[in-house]
Amino acid sequence: ITAARFIPSKQLELIIDLMTNKFIFNHASLTIFGDDDHISGIRRELEERAMKKGVSDKVIFAGKTQDLNKKMEASDAFIFASNSEGYPNVIMEALSEGLQVFTLFDFNEIALRNMPNYEVCDTMERMEQKILAFINNITEHRKARSHHHQRTLSILKDIDTKAKESYFEQILAD
Repeated sequence: ITAARFIPSKQLELIIDLMTNKFIFNHASLTIFGDDDHISGIRRELEERAMKKGVSDKVIFAGKTQDLNKKMEASDAFIFASNSEGYPNVIMEALSEGLQVFTLFDFNEIALRNMPNYEVCDTMERMEQKILAFINNITEHRKARSHHHQRTLSILKDIDTKAKESYFEQILAD
């Protein structure tokens, strides 16, 4: 699963390209929540890319949703390829649901780095390797998910206020 505004910096095309790996294609699907402004045409471009890559039957463009947390509950992992992000609310939501999170962007949040279900991957190739290992160990992940969920909620509760204050202080300083 992933969720993002359909803008170039979110790099959703890279996530779609992950589905071209035969093992990932055979063992997973990708649901993308979000949409474009209906003027830029990014959604159409992404749909065409999935079609050209032969993965359109495994990539679901679900549009906007008001209950992303419920959608996350039904998922195993959250993939994020954005190269620019403010405060990572969607990452925090995914972590709080106990999802395994794979991201290209390092949010410089020390607390995030300490979470067992949070992986910063420096390249898409590294992300692909991590996802393959995750799929191979999906049973263990599902068993550990409840523990990750409880531990993450505890950590997020402690850092949420501090992180938001720090983030907004940084914005005001700029």
